[in-house]
Amino acid sequence: NNDMVNILIEGGLKVDACTEPNNVKWVSKGWTALHIAVANDRREEIERLLRVNGGCRWLDSRDKEGRTPLHLAASKGLLESGKALIGAGAQVDARSKDGRTALFRAAANGDCQMVKMLVEMGADPTLTELHLGRSALDIARAKGHGVVVTILERGQAVLHAASRGDLQLLETLLEKGATTNFRDQYGLAALHMAAIKGKRDAVMILAEFGADLECQDIEGHTPLQMAVEGGCAQTVEVLLNRGANVNAKNKKGATPLSVSKCLGYEKITQLLVDEGAVLSVIPSSLPFPVS
Repeated sequence: NNDMVNILIEGGLKVDACTEPNNVKWVSKGWTALHIAVANDRREEIERLLRVNGGCRWLDSRDKEGRTPLHLAASKGLLESGKALIGAGAQVDARSKDGRTALFRAAANGDCQMVKMLVEMGADPTLTELHLGRSALDIARAKGHGVVVTILERGQAVLHAASRGDLQLLETLLEKGATTNFRDQYGLAALHMAAIKGKRDAVMILAEFGADLECQDIEGHTPLQMAVEGGCAQTVEVLLNRGANVNAKNKKGATPLSVSKCLGYEKITQLLVDEGAVLSVIPSSLPFPVS
C-alpha cells in the first residue's frame, strides 16, 4: 500500500533493513525494501524509497547472492524500474557473487530493450562472470539471442562511450576488437559523437584505433564539421593534426570554416585558416542541430 509506505517512511522506517520480517521468503533472500519493491515492480514505491535521504544508501544494497536492486530489475525485464535506479545513481556494473552484472543477466534473457538501455547508460559489455569467464556477448551468442548479439557486437557500446567521454571503457572495447565505425540511424559514428561533444581524448583514442576521419552522417557532416559546431578548439586541432579534410563540404555545401564564421568562433576560424580552409557558402542556419 503506497499510502502506508509514505506513512512508515515519514515515521522513520529503516528501509535498509529486510522488511516484512514474517515473510520467510524475503528474509531468506536478504532483500531490503528496495529489493522487494523492484522485484514486485512497485514503481511508485521505488520512487518514494529513492527519495528518502536521496535513496543513495540502498541503491547498491546486496542480497545474499550479492545482487543489487538493479540486478533484479534486469533479470525481470523491468525497464522503467532499471532506468529509475540508474538515474538515482545505482552502479550500472555492480557484480553479484558470481561476477554477473545487470547487463549479463539481461543479455542471457535476450532482453533487447534492457540491454540497449544498459549500454546507453554505460554498462561495460566486456566484464566476465567468475565461473566460466563469459561476457554478456558470450552468453547472448551461446543462447542464440541474435538481436542482443548485434547490439553488443556492432559498436553501440563504443558509440555511447565516445559520446560520454568514458575513456577507460572506450579503450577496453576497442582493445577487444569492437568496431569504431558503427553508425546509428542518423549515420553518426563514434567519432562524430566525441567530436561534437568536445571529447578530445576520446577523439584521439578513436583515431589511434583507425576511425575514419572523413566518415559522413546522412547530412554529409564529417567529424571535423561536428567538432567545429561543438565549439571545442582543442578537438578541432586534434582532427586537423590527424589530417582531417579542412575543406570537406556537407550536403548543403558548407565547409568547416563557413560554420565557424557563422557561429563566431574566432579561435577555431583562425585554426582552420592556418590549415588552408576556404569559406565556401555561409549557411543561413546551422547545417546540423545543436546537440
